[in-house]
Amino acid sequence: MVWGTGEHSVEEFLSLLDWFLKVDKRGVAVRLFAGLNNPLKEASEALTIFRRVYLDEETKRRDTIVVEVCAGRRAPIALLTALFIRRAVGWGLDKEPFDDIAIETAKVLGDRVKLFDGVDVYSKRFEEIMAEARRVADYMVVVAVHSCRTLPVRIMEVFRSVGGDRLIIVPCCAKPSWARKAVGVEVHSYWDWVYALWSYATTVLGLEAVVTTERAMLSDANAVIEVFGKRG
Repeated sequence: MVWGTGEHSVEEFLSLLDWFLKVDKRGVAVRLFAGLNNPLKEASEALTIFRRVYLDEETKRRDTIVVEVCAGRRAPIALLTALFIRRAVGWGLDKEPFDDIAIETAKVLGDRVKLFDGVDVYSKRFEEIMAEARRVADYMVVVAVHSCRTLPVRIMEVFRSVGGDRLIIVPCCAKPSWARKAVGVEVHSYWDWVYALWSYATTVLGLEAVVTTERAMLSDANAVIEVFGKRG
């Protein structure tokens, strides 16, 4: 278990970018990050999580669905999955509409990508989409970057209920009132909230979970919680 201070490293980001450019030899994915409000920050977050998925040996040998929750207007991890992981398809879910670049890229990729907008994480529709992903996938990976407020709690609960295999989640922010309501503890900092979420996953939900710090993320909120599901 690694508890960090939120420090990030430009050098580690450049190393991450170098790795990705070797994967994306033709530069086909660059436009996914063009025109965003903070492209370097958002690229550092998406690529960090994508690398974890890409290097997972299970995605190389099993038919995989990567479900990107809180996917934003580009759904970059879902699209990168479909572009570069042969045995995986990407599903992107968000409450807001996807932009033209995401929609156009998804059209090119055909049935390797599904984008679902208008999906509230607290809705029945979210549960139904997650359950459908579980039914059609041999290996189900859920990723969530920018999971604000108490969204991580809800995502972990649904992940457990449908029997997902691997959840990679980056908490974003929390207020004491939200944390008290969701997990029943006081939090006074980002890292208090990270610890509370890890504790909720392991003690309340009974799942294996680990926390690491990703310094390649150009953000102070750079904790990654990985949760591993139970099947059967």
